[in-house]
Amino acid sequence: MRLLLVSDDDAYATRIQDLVYQRGLEFSRNDRFRTADVAGLIQRFLNAAPGTADSVGPGTTIILVMPVDRELGAAAVSQLCEQLPCRLLVIGPLDDSRFVLRIVRMGAAEYLDQNEPESELAFALERGGTQKTQARSVGVFSASGGSGCSLIAANLACLLASDSTNCALIDLKSEGGDLEALLDVKASHSLADICGKVESLDQAVLKGSITEHACGLQLLSAATQFPSFNAVDMRGMQRVMSMLSRSSEFIVCDLDRCLSHLTFTIARSLDELYCVMRPDFLSLRKTRRLLEFMASSGVSLERVRVILNRTGVSGEIAASQIIDVLKVSEVLSFPEDPKAAMRSVNNGEPLVLSQPTAKLSRKLTALAAEIRQSVQS
Repeated sequence: MRLLLVSDDDAYATRIQDLVYQRGLEFSRNDRFRTADVAGLIQRFLNAAPGTADSVGPGTTIILVMPVDRELGAAAVSQLCEQLPCRLLVIGPLDDSRFVLRIVRMGAAEYLDQNEPESELAFALERGGTQKTQARSVGVFSASGGSGCSLIAANLACLLASDSTNCALIDLKSEGGDLEALLDVKASHSLADICGKVESLDQAVLKGSITEHACGLQLLSAATQFPSFNAVDMRGMQRVMSMLSRSSEFIVCDLDRCLSHLTFTIARSLDELYCVMRPDFLSLRKTRRLLEFMASSGVSLERVRVILNRTGVSGEIAASQIIDVLKVSEVLSFPEDPKAAMRSVNNGEPLVLSQPTAKLSRKLTALAAEIRQSVQS
């Protein structure tokens, strides 16, 4: 679905773009115009060869924000409806019912209230069949270091990237994550770089910022320097998540254990959350506090599954006790597999690819199969 935007008000145009981004749709940098440019816009598209970047058809939606000069806007509506085979949505004031009726009679599909663009535009896009394609999103986090959170996130993403599906892996560790090292890749760009270009961010820029692993996994790396992470803002992350939702079937986020405002907000929007912990008292204590905080902040713990990692060690806290303390229905027990895990980390080879029969690999494979099954059902 292609969208074009016509607006003379830059601030309002940015507001409309953000609303569209939140629905997983997008505007190309070249698809925003001013009302005075409508004639040139029409000529450009009429002269375009079918199938090229400038070609338009019934699947194209044009959003026109009515300018202060309503007659100029009406003329633009007339030209667009007469000459381009597109669906036209007009956003403007509702203080003149005759003018609204006139615009609709010219051929505009809908006339939307400019004072309520959030609800008006959302419903209009849905009615026009522009619902976003939603990737299945998964977040992996832990309340304490050393739990194996990044190792699980990287290997889970590798499994979800197999079988000809697309999976994006996002490193949201504020101190600089380990996913590059775990996958033995060198990223040329980071999330901070992408968020610094949010106004011009499109699929081409995003694709150029992704580091691809041999298994097909697409990595968005964390910032390598501490100050750089400050540039990863909420608007940029929402834009990235929306775009990835259209191009990927799965998104795995390696979340920061401190759960900053950014990562906590992202966590709330994900479909599934996996909290990784060790079977010891300190990890249990921190995990309980974190889950209580999440519940009090409006996160439904029904979406959170606890992974009890590195089990099978003498003196560990039993899974049944952990279930009682955390007040959860179950925990997923992943075995301690030090030799396989150490070899994987030191060689930069995902465990599930280099050692698929290892005990930990089998558990991860089963979890990936569950996630795939949840999408199919």
